[in-house]
Amino acid sequence: VQLVNDTASTVIGELASSGATGEVVGQLGGVLVMRNVDATETIQLGDEVLTAGIELPGGVRSPYPKGLLLGQVVDIVRDANAVVQTAYLQPAADLDKLAYVLLITDYEGGLPSADDLPIPCPDEEGEVLPPGEAPCYTPIPSGAASPSPSAP
Repeated sequence: VQLVNDTASTVIGELASSGATGEVVGQLGGVLVMRNVDATETIQLGDEVLTAGIELPGGVRSPYPKGLLLGQVVDIVRDANAVVQTAYLQPAADLDKLAYVLLITDYEGGLPSADDLPIPCPDEEGEVLPPGEAPCYTPIPSGAASPSPSAP
């Protein structure tokens, strides 16, 4: 079990008011830092921050379910020349005095297993993937944009 205020912890948080996301990291002293929030997003003191529960193509999924309360914004740092801003959060619970915790044991987040990773699409001979196979991707030359998942 790793507490959200652990300095080695990173959780993608989402502002309840706007849906803006950022990395929520722990720091010494108990306050959480939500960094890399797009500078065009409005953050207000008192905004609640929840786990974002992001899901990406290829089976990549946040290790934390969507909607768990992380904390409330108590300070905001904006730099007029920066493309991101930082918010400081008061954790939703006093993490130094926890008496009970709830462990979610059946949530399947994180990276997919190696067997479920995307594989190259069929080649020019038209080899077809077996039914139920993972989505494929088309390799592209280095220096070009990254590939996007596609159906076989």
